[in-house]
Amino acid sequence: MAYQQTNQPNLYSDRFKFGQKQEELDTLRQENENLKSLYHKSRDELQESKSELLDFKQRMGKFVDLTLGSSGVLSEDITNPCRESELRMMYKKLSKNDWAKFIRQLKKGVPEGTAGQPKELRKQAEQKIKAVLRQSQEDIETIMSKMKRITTSRQEQPENTMPAKHFDLAIQEFQMAIYQKKNGCYNTDELQDIPDVLHPMIEECYKIGCLMALHNPPLLFDFDNSEQGTFPPIKTDVIRKTEPFSSPVDLHSNQPPLENLDPPEGSQKRPCDAEEFDKKCTDPKVFIAIDFGTEFSGYSFDNAGSKEVCLPVDCGGVNTNITDAEKVDEKCTEPTVFIAIDLGTEFSGYCFRIAGSKEVWQPKWGEEYGFNTPKTPTCILFDENEKFLEFGYGAGITYTRQTQKDEAKKLYLFENFKRELHGKELNRDFMLTARNGKQMRAMKVFSESLRFMKDHALEMIRKHTSRVKYSASDATWILMVPATWSAAAKQFMREAATEAGLVKGSEPDRLIIALEHEAASVWCRQLPSEGFMKEDLIEAEAIKEVPGTKYMVVDCGGVNINITVHEVMEGGHLKELNWATKIFEDGKSVDKHFKEYLRKKLSKKMCDGLEEKHPSDLQKLMYDYNGDMKFLSNLEQLVRKVEDKGASSRGSAVTQGRIIQIGDKLKLLHDKRIKIIESQIREILTDCKLNINYMVLVGGFALSPYVNSLLRERFEGRCKVLCPVDAQMAVLRGAVTFGMRQNVVESRISRYSYGVRIVEEFDQTRHRDKRKCVTKEVKGYCNVCFHCLVKKDESVSFDKVSEFNFTLIERDQKPVQLILYCTENKSARLVDERGMVKIGSLTVSMPENKAGRPRLVKLQVKVGCPEMQATVIDVNTGEIGSVKLDLMSK
Repeated sequence: MAYQQTNQPNLYSDRFKFGQKQEELDTLRQENENLKSLYHKSRDELQESKSELLDFKQRMGKFVDLTLGSSGVLSEDITNPCRESELRMMYKKLSKNDWAKFIRQLKKGVPEGTAGQPKELRKQAEQKIKAVLRQSQEDIETIMSKMKRITTSRQEQPENTMPAKHFDLAIQEFQMAIYQKKNGCYNTDELQDIPDVLHPMIEECYKIGCLMALHNPPLLFDFDNSEQGTFPPIKTDVIRKTEPFSSPVDLHSNQPPLENLDPPEGSQKRPCDAEEFDKKCTDPKVFIAIDFGTEFSGYSFDNAGSKEVCLPVDCGGVNTNITDAEKVDEKCTEPTVFIAIDLGTEFSGYCFRIAGSKEVWQPKWGEEYGFNTPKTPTCILFDENEKFLEFGYGAGITYTRQTQKDEAKKLYLFENFKRELHGKELNRDFMLTARNGKQMRAMKVFSESLRFMKDHALEMIRKHTSRVKYSASDATWILMVPATWSAAAKQFMREAATEAGLVKGSEPDRLIIALEHEAASVWCRQLPSEGFMKEDLIEAEAIKEVPGTKYMVVDCGGVNINITVHEVMEGGHLKELNWATKIFEDGKSVDKHFKEYLRKKLSKKMCDGLEEKHPSDLQKLMYDYNGDMKFLSNLEQLVRKVEDKGASSRGSAVTQGRIIQIGDKLKLLHDKRIKIIESQIREILTDCKLNINYMVLVGGFALSPYVNSLLRERFEGRCKVLCPVDAQMAVLRGAVTFGMRQNVVESRISRYSYGVRIVEEFDQTRHRDKRKCVTKEVKGYCNVCFHCLVKKDESVSFDKVSEFNFTLIERDQKPVQLILYCTENKSARLVDERGMVKIGSLTVSMPENKAGRPRLVKLQVKVGCPEMQATVIDVNTGEIGSVKLDLMSK
């Protein structure tokens, strides 16, 4: 005992000295980081200010190099600021997507004053577009002719003389000026007699036509073969020039192609055309150009005989082999991109997929804060005027830094706000409480979060698709929601997405509400074996996609568990066989528990120091937490950074003991949740009707080695247990696939019995007197009857429509309101029974009943989708009435 008392102070003294050195080292590191940040900021500003000059110098350098070289064959990227593939993509987008959207607007009469005259406007638009495309290329030809008169002819002047070089540079600068100009290319006087709705398309037609005519070789329109469509095809027989930076003037001249002219006697034959070169060349088969740059590196490749220069795309750390955005499926005119957004309870992110591509891309988040994660924390920051500031890592870290300046009291920080939509009666004025107690409308918080994701996604896509600018209307958007959410919560998300600009109210089909567990199932079913983790030395397997295969997907996320069992059907469709969902005991995430334990066990000063001085480290610590206790040592190191320099040895020991207590609490929480997961799985497996072949674990909890090994040990004898390598992103990636093929889930099991409140003639044997009501025609009715549209546990096909015919009580009745209810009772008859819940209303507006006879109305409700849809028809006249489905209280 005496030995321990004698030596213990020395031990803690050493630890104290070590702590001092550690703090000094941390200070130096922080200063180094600040200097680095300042350096990068200055470098970026300098780079931005000189970007145009640098681009010019690079092109000039390559020009001189190629002029002096001996190959005589030029890269398309050097001779043209706009690549051919990009121009073709721009023209395709204009002729298919933009034109299709314009036609849809005409049919709906969206532009003011266009209702009733779509055919006339369309004919006028077709004529004007053809005229503008022809005019654009004629204008360029006229300009080229004038330039040719004031410069020496190319046939008379050697290629390496200054006039020839200046001519080439002038053409390139002219093309670049048109490319960068957003509007104003076309003469506004020519647009006076054209409807305003056509102006943007006319401007774009003229701009693209000019750029294509300036290209080397020119991309000319074939007006002789354009009778079948509005937009003429591009000629394919234009000769490719082989001279370095050859002028497009010769390509517009009436002289025969130089390649067809025999060379003078005694002269050397000119280099052959690039296509002829590809035909004659047997080796090599592919040309690869590598740019090993100072800051960024890359490569491009051109297969012999191909006209395209292909570029690899690296989107946020995801390795892909997609070339240009021109690889869009020829048959898929709209949408051109599918974007899935997961506004998660703890973390949020998105994925996207270009139509015609097989790759799903995702960005990486938080690199500026030392992270590299596929998702970012679900937190959003507003200023004192409720103006959006930041989302994700930046929001939390900025708010924490502002607390040091006492500025945080003015701000609004909302964290993990998605859980607020669960189990509550929602309305459009529902309020959320920020960390500092201030309140804001939930609709604004959600819409601004979705707006941030939308803008971030469109900018990311633009950067990686030849800088083709996509708008929100070019995409189909998929929003992920939990299976436990009510119909009101789904409608809330739809309205928030509309307010955020993802879709317009006139285009509801461009927004798809998808269930998280279904998306995960869709993704895992098509994964190859290498997409799953290996178990020790055993090779990974994949789900056998043959009819009759049954598999269970266990989605164990932060606050709940969702289980679904699917059977693979003919054609690759899925049929839901069983399901289970369970919210963990308190509905809190591990992150929330961790912060609470931290506040309880450590001093307030210590916790404030962690959040203020090391917010990134604290966030990363929780992001990496997966159930093992390795994080405790990392937490201890983090605590030492903010420990008082004068802390006693005993105080340090107490702190260490409390950290261990936090670890014990988290481990206990971890074990409780594993038991809940195990119980839910066992409950489904006891269903003797199901012979499940596979169990697939997804979600953040699935990455825990402890969870993985335990579930394999418990259930390996019943079915094969699989876990995707990217288990955390299974939901998001599957959502993209689901959005492209919504009927992939062929049938679902209804969670409740759904129906409407109707009025029946009063029957004394079935109805009580208190339920009797009398109309102005003195008839007795019961107005609390329940008409069931679909029963609980009923297997409902994707396209199932439940119909209900009813007669209006009063003949001149125009607006009709039907109240929607749900219940767990399969044989419910009245809406005032126990367990019946009102979920919304259907407001039907019918045309005027001119005949004055009793009106029979047919209500059709689509009940097989994640969202309910309804239409109504007058059976006597066949007229379709308008239906407004409102699932929120107000």
